[in-house]
Amino acid sequence: MSDNAKKLNWEDILCSDCKRQMELKLVILEEKLTEIAHKLDDARQQTLDATPAGTGRAAAISHVADKK
Repeated sequence: MSDNAKKLNWEDILCSDCKRQMELKLVILEEKLTEIAHKLDDARQQTLDATPAGTGRAAAISHVADKK
């Protein structure tokens, strides 16, 4: 095996390893985003539940904005 072939083989291995590491990071970020989305849905539902009946979505949104 020539030096050039060995070099290419190591480059392939490093590239493959880098791709796996990036894929792992993306999976972790995706899980975090999913958690955030669930928390957001829960907060949205709690806000809608806390809004008096018949006031509608606009009042719920205004209620959240007032808290900020």
